[in-house]
Order: sequence, then structure tokens, then C-alpha cells
Amino acid sequence: MAMLPLLASTGSDRADAILSGAVCLWEALFPQRIRGYYLSGSYANATATPTSDLDLTIVFKDHYRDPAESDRAQQLCAAIEALHPAIFLDLGYLSEQSLQQADRISVALQLKRSSCLIYGEDIRDQITAIPDARYVRDAMHIPYFGSSYGRPQLDVLIFPLDYPDPKGRFYGYDGWNLSSSGDTEQAGTKMLVVIVGRIASAIVALHSGAYVGTKHDSVTLYCKHIHDQWADLVEQVYDVCKARWQYRVPTNPSDQAQLQALCQRALDFENHFFALYRSYLLDELHTSAREDQLRAVERLGQIIYPGEAIDNALRQLLETADGDLCTAIVQTMRQRASARAEHRPRHKAPENPPAG
Repeated sequence: MAMLPLLASTGSDRADAILSGAVCLWEALFPQRIRGYYLSGSYANATATPTSDLDLTIVFKDHYRDPAESDRAQQLCAAIEALHPAIFLDLGYLSEQSLQQADRISVALQLKRSSCLIYGEDIRDQITAIPDARYVRDAMHIPYFGSSYGRPQLDVLIFPLDYPDPKGRFYGYDGWNLSSSGDTEQAGTKMLVVIVGRIASAIVALHSGAYVGTKHDSVTLYCKHIHDQWADLVEQVYDVCKARWQYRVPTNPSDQAQLQALCQRALDFENHFFALYRSYLLDELHTSAREDQLRAVERLGQIIYPGEAIDNALRQLLETADGDLCTAIVQTMRQRASARAEHRPRHKAPENPPAG
């Protein structure tokens, strides 16, 4: 199969070859169905490190022909990602029609403002998305996933959160292994960078409404719009973990001590956000948009906050709810009761980092 020429280069021959091969596969399996292939992330904005992922979004023409077409696309994504190329390829796909949906606002903004077309037709000028309340809502919900995925042993998060691994040298914030083309896996700091960066982006969106398109933007805009006691943490995590250490856990003792200190502070930053998120979710319960109420109700069953305010708000909403919203409220109230019954005293943040 002849390799297809890309419209733009990442600056890395290896990355370009992986992308070209992926485009060839999609074109072969979905002939005349793909509008364009858009690269985002660090390879699109020239900040990639040797351990960065390739983030590629595939846009189908118009709408999916049938559910089977979407299923085949999902299978192809999983198959390509499972190949473990020299650079991990993180694939996503959607249709032109879905770009107009309210729940795709973040993807639409990323394509319009923070992507690079590498093959196909450019439709970015036709995307009408703007960073409105829908974008703020998406930005506020996203950090939950990083904090939750970083604690896979937990069925629900209990506020205030504990460290991902209180006994770990870096408190578990090195829990996501770096992508590798070999058989060995290497611990890295990507989990720390993702959690801190997503929280910074959410707080920027909440307080300023500004769109955050990249990890670097999350630092710049946080320092510009927020500039609080957490700004130096946000800046240092990006500067040293991504830019200097390239997501790797450093081997130098002084660097390791610096990483320990950053990881120790990260928990307080997470809890700072989740305190803001609690107020945001309570406000969402009173919104007129049913789908937003439903998402807030479900999230309150996944993050267990103490106190009666949330229980009272859920009971009040239940008085007028019906259908799936009523079912979700009852389920969330059960989850909260069960989690409180099983809850044991939390670990406290250690006064001194664990010995190296």
C-alpha cells in the first residue's frame, strides 16, 4: 500500500510515517467517507517530547450511514491503538453532523482552534462553535475523569480526596506508564500533568470563560486570569514534568525531591477544585436543561460529598422529576448512603514525603 502524502509535517519522520499509515488504513476501510484528518496536541503545536502521544481526530462526511459504520470505526481505532507503534496514536472520530451537537462543543472548539489538518478537506472555517456556557460546563466536568482514572481501585471518589497511593514515593501520581514500542513499561508523570492541567483549564473557564486549547495554554491563561496560590504549581508541573523531564520520572535525587514536593501539593489542588465543583454541581441541579441536571445528579453519585446540602437538593429536585432523571436521583441517593456507610477515616497528608 502506497503511503499517502500529508498536508503538514509534525517535524518527526517517525510520527509522520505513523500518521500516514493510519490515514491509509482509514481510507482503505472507509473509501470516500472521511472528510478530514486533524492532528491536535503537542505534535500539532510543536511542543512534542519523545514520550508525547499523537492525537488524531477523524471526521466522517455528513453523518454515519448506519450504526454499523460507527461500530467499525470504533473497532479500527482499537485495532490501531493496540499495535503499540513507536509513538502511541490516540484516535478519535465523529461525524460532521455531530460537530453541531451541544455535547461535542469541546471537540468542535479543539478542531476549529487547536488542530492541524494533515489530510483531506479543511472544514474548520465552517465550524461555528464558540466558548460559551456549554464549553464551561464541559471544562468543569472533565477533571473528574483524570482524578477518577488515577484511582482505579475506588468505585467512587470521597471528598476530600486522598492521594492515589498514600504510601507511594510520589503518592501515586506516577501511576500512568509511558507509551513504549517495546515490552517494558516506564513510570511517568503524565498523570500529574493531566490532572493539574485539566483542573487549571476548568478553573480558567469557570472564572473567565476563556478557551484553553493546549496544555501550555492552561498554564499561560491560569497565570493571567487566576494567578492565585496555585499558579506556581500549575507552572512548575508543566515546565519540569513535561518540558524538562519529558514526562519521565527523574533519576537525579534533587529532581526526585522536587517531584515529590509537587506531587504532595497536587492533592490540595485537586481538593481545591472539587470544592469548587461541589458548588457548581449544586447550581446545575437548578438549571432548566434536563440533560445538565441529569449529568450533575450522576456525578454526585460518583463523588461523595459530606453534609446534608446535597441530599436536601436531591430531595427537592425529586419532587418535580420524572423518567430517567427520577431514576438517576434515586440511584445517586442510594450510592451516597452506601458510600457513607462504608466510609472509613481518610489518610491525612504526610507531614514529610516518604524516603527515597
